[in-house]
Amino acid sequence: MTIGSINISGLQTNLAGGGQQSVGPYSVPMSATQDSQSITVNTTATVAVPSTAYGVIVNGPASGTTTIEIKTVSGDTGIFIDPTGLPTVICFDHTTPHVPSNLYLVSGASVVVNVQFF
Repeated sequence: MTIGSINISGLQTNLAGGGQQSVGPYSVPMSATQDSQSITVNTTATVAVPSTAYGVIVNGPASGTTTIEIKTVSGDTGIFIDPTGLPTVICFDHTTPHVPSNLYLVSGASVVVNVQFF
């Protein structure tokens, strides 16, 4: 069941060659899952994903400089997310469902990362 949404829209300006481009709007559905955690990552932290989650928002500290990588399989090469507090929104395939069991947060130094499942 969908309980609310995250809305994403914007305007990209000063593009190469001039002009602008609209982004979105996108409406990302949210589930009734309420799970928000502050995780201290020092090398690798394993975070259990609620099976009812539609997605996750991950962000590091606003003044961060430490790289943060996120994975859904511990042995995989993950993706690096913005370390300066900007949110990374990941939507799961909740209709099939293909929700990962865990997220793995990797960092080269100790850093506090906020994780909010929705």
